[in-house]
Amino acid sequence: YMDYSKYTNGGAQGGGTGGDYNQYMNYSKYMNAGAQGGGNPAMLDASNPSVPASAADCNTTEQLKAWRKQSLGRVDQYTPEAYQHFAEAPIEQEFSKNLARITGEPEPAAASTPMSAADCKTEDELKAWRKAQEKQIKQWVPQGFQSNALKPIEQDYEKNLARIKAPTQDSGAHAPADKSRGKSDDTDK
Repeated sequence: YMDYSKYTNGGAQGGGTGGDYNQYMNYSKYMNAGAQGGGNPAMLDASNPSVPASAADCNTTEQLKAWRKQSLGRVDQYTPEAYQHFAEAPIEQEFSKNLARITGEPEPAAASTPMSAADCKTEDELKAWRKAQEKQIKQWVPQGFQSNALKPIEQDYEKNLARIKAPTQDSGAHAPADKSRGKSDDTDK
């Protein structure tokens, strides 16, 4: 057993606190910064209770606009200008999605676009999926590499377009069988 009291101020004998580290443990000066009108923007929610913490918590357009303003303010303050668009895009998407929810309008197309081509049930959904995928490639992939990145998207599109169109061709083949059943039902009556 080692006696560490010799390394602390007073240790057990002097009733000390085990060192002078307590001077670094006072966080109160950081916790109230938002309430004083500046400082830590994470504390702005506590100082301004009319601004909900997330867009999903907003019930009015005014609250939603205040949420967006506050969120974009954080991005402006803490994100280098060259990278701000990376952080702003999801905020704007969340704003659009929740604005549609609050106003009772349909969700923006980007939010309702299926995540994969296999999830698409209609040709319109598949076209929207391809457009969203191409937009991502054109936004983030250097132009010299875009053609290679777009090829798999086009392949998935063609494959799933054939899958979507296939049931309509099959339903035509089954139609005469259904009609003949319908006629036999009529003769039974």
